[in-house]
Parts: sequence; C-alpha cells; structure tokens
Amino acid sequence: YRLTGIIRRGESATIFAALDTYLVGLDPRGQRLAIKVLAAEMSRQPDRVQTFLAAFVRLRSLSHPNIVRVYDVDRHGDQVFLTMELLVGMTLSEAFKKDPDRFSSLEYAQQLIQSVGSGIAYAHCRGVVHGNIHPDNVFIVDGGGVRVLGFGSLLPESEATGGYASREVLAGQAADERDDLFALAGVAYHLLSGRHPCSDRSARNAPAGLAQSQW
Repeated sequence: YRLTGIIRRGESATIFAALDTYLVGLDPRGQRLAIKVLAAEMSRQPDRVQTFLAAFVRLRSLSHPNIVRVYDVDRHGDQVFLTMELLVGMTLSEAFKKDPDRFSSLEYAQQLIQSVGSGIAYAHCRGVVHGNIHPDNVFIVDGGGVRVLGFGSLLPESEATGGYASREVLAGQAADERDDLFALAGVAYHLLSGRHPCSDRSARNAPAGLAQSQW
C-alpha cells in the first residue's frame, strides 16, 4: 500500500487515503482504499489491540449498502491497521455545520434516517450492536449514499462526546439494541428539527431542563 494523504486523525487511530499497488494497471477507482492505523500507544496495549481486532471481525461479518466495508487487517512491525472502503464526502456532523440547508427537505431527511436505520437493523439481525451512533459516525457519500461508521469504536468517555448516548451507556453499561435506537432517535430529531434534542446536553443531564411533556 502507498499512503497518499491523511483523511482523519483521532486519539485512537489515524485514517489514511492509500493506493493498493498490487492493482496498478487496473481501473484506478479499484486501487483506492482507506487504511485505519491504530495509534502507537494503543498498539502497545494488548487489550486495546484485541478490542480493535474484535471490532474488525464484527464489521467484516456485515455486508450492507449502508455500512462501511472493511477488507483486511494486518500488522507492520508494531503498527496494527485495517484496510477499508475509501469514502468521499462528509460526515453528518460536518454537514450540519457546512450545509444545514440541505436538510430542509423533509423527504431528504427521512431518506437519510431510513438509510441509517436500515444499516443498524441489518447489524442487529446479525447480533452486532453499534454502541456509538452519532453524527460523526454517519457519512454522506458524494454522489449519493449513506454509510454508518464506527462499529466497535470506543464508547463515549464524557458528557461532551456522549450527546446522543443513553444514560445506561454513559454510566458504563454495555450497549444493546435499545441504546442504538435511543441514539438513532436523537440523530433523527436533530435532522428533522435542526437542533440537538436536549440542547447539546447529554441524556444524563437533560431531564433537569425539560418540561414533563418534552421528556
């Protein structure tokens, strides 16, 4: 693989755009892919590596047009990485900030919600829970299409990063299908209303500021 640029850099991993040099001479579109490299500090922690590999195994078992595809997992020296579908577009979180008017169409918002729900329902039917549905983990592909990202990613560690998570997940409980439904409902509310359902507060703190009818 030849790395061609950085797509996204996070605390636990960096995602690079890359070319598969074994496929040089074929359709250029087939050469392009993304590589997710686990951070060096994480790679030195066996439990974090096992979490990363377990997430890969779960994601590899899923084949759905609304779920990002992964191809392989490997190691280069101390670096652990996986290869995956290269997506061009923006996350839902980025779209909220850059182009909020695109969601003014009720039909478009409903199609997006249905796409995310379809991918999540498919995963649930195969015993896979997402655990961290959030606008950062919904990707709108240029030219059409929606992909759910982040299966098996680290769960929210704070109120600030857990704005769509249920109270139970924020309390450290293992996520199940109900938690995915709760988070998806929060994302749907944001899409349809243009704002976070709890004014950017987490589910743990929201009830204190809500009327009974709102709650």
